[in-house]
Amino acid sequence: MPHTRKTSELSQLIQTYLDDTNSSFSIGAFGAVAEFFRSATEACLALNSEPLTCATSRGGIRIRMRGDVRVRAYEMLTTHPQRWLHGVALCLPECSARGAGRSVITELGPDCDAIREQDFGGTLFDVGLRLANGDFLVRSNDPAVISALRKFSGSHLLDADLKIMDFIVDASPHRVVTSSLGRIEVYQTIDRHQTPDGPHTHVLPKLLRCARAYDAKIPIEHNYLPCLNLYPPNPLTHNNGESVGYQHHRHLAFQSLLNKWGCPEYVTQKRELLASLRNNTDPATFAFPSKRIRRSAVRIALRQGAFDKSTMLQAQKWTQYFHKRRNAEEFLDE
Repeated sequence: MPHTRKTSELSQLIQTYLDDTNSSFSIGAFGAVAEFFRSATEACLALNSEPLTCATSRGGIRIRMRGDVRVRAYEMLTTHPQRWLHGVALCLPECSARGAGRSVITELGPDCDAIREQDFGGTLFDVGLRLANGDFLVRSNDPAVISALRKFSGSHLLDADLKIMDFIVDASPHRVVTSSLGRIEVYQTIDRHQTPDGPHTHVLPKLLRCARAYDAKIPIEHNYLPCLNLYPPNPLTHNNGESVGYQHHRHLAFQSLLNKWGCPEYVTQKRELLASLRNNTDPATFAFPSKRIRRSAVRIALRQGAFDKSTMLQAQKWTQYFHKRRNAEEFLDE
């Protein structure tokens, strides 16, 4: 597909989901990420008709599409035995995706690329998380906050003795997470006790120590890194994680994306398993796949099959069969 056509198609897709308040987006790495979504009653602010951009009083997102993007749609298991996650990772070659790689708090100067005009000129600091696929920044116009962050310059954010993280949580400067495909800004106050509804950030030291750009269970192509993640509406949960009744149209919409941009091996295994359910195949004749991605496809297909009237009974039968077999425990519960 020519780059211009591909870019236009992806831009239209992104705009569709920006307009859908049941979807969400994220930019960042494994352990340090910014997420953006808005409520159904929360309108986008006027931003001079800038494309692929949305902002509310709580946060904003700007996406800048490129012709060298590769797309990977995927599904993932959750600890809840009846649910699954799904998403679309927009990836760039490593050479294009790399962030600045700063490892200490560094003042960057005024923000000349803020999403909202009122935030232009705020002082940016890289907090030094050295993400593989972007940069995690904070921004402030408060002289006291700027002065304190300057004193921390050259220090490590996670240095417990300096209590820098505590200062940032209490001060709640704007969080700005950038990548080669755009930025997410979070304006609302950091909550120490629970994840707030709407735009928010996560910094999780335990996961950061893994030094990963993304969850290893997402089948990203070799030498590519995700620079933007899209989460279309999930059939079973709202974008804040709350349960909703099964939404079949949401499931079908994502399966269309998965068939187009999913890992071929995963998609093929899912189709084969669902066909076996529809054909009333005996689960005893099924050979467990050895590859992790195929096992994941089988497990997710069984969960999804339990919500389809044409496969519901068979999916339940197969799941019960596997649970009773000792040699299937790892396959079901890894």
